Amino acid sequence: MQTLWHIQQPRGSALCGQACVATALGVQLDTVIAEIGHRRGTKTRELAAVLRNHGRSCPSRRVRHIRGRNLPTRGLVALSGPGRRRTWHWVLLWDDMVHDPEASRAFEREAYLSALARNEHGVEITSYLPLGVNNA
Repeated sequence: MQTLWHIQQPRGSALCGQACVATALGVQLDTVIAEIGHRRGTKTRELAAVLRNHGRSCPSRRVRHIRGRNLPTRGLVALSGPGRRRTWHWVLLWDDMVHDPEASRAFEREAYLSALARNEHGVEITSYLPLGVNNA
């Protein structure tokens, strides 16, 4: 099992996708920002392109999550918040941990996903981008 260095996104930023990719690849956040070319929210294809450029196997499109189905062991997970203008947030699943870039540390996977399943704050998993092995 590979241990990751957790990268936190800057407070108030929309860099959750970039931070998740940087954590998964073990590179600096600025490296991923430069490769994506902006400091805004990201599209799946932008994240997938950087992952593949670094030898990580992944599809170009997210997989829709169906409640009750297993999530991948490793992958980027899209969370959606409540309301008409649903907000999006990326977190990284990595083995038995969840790296939420808004937090200062990683969380135990089962506890984090159980809290999401209780839907206490109206946040739910909508889709995910599974990550394969590193081909580099």
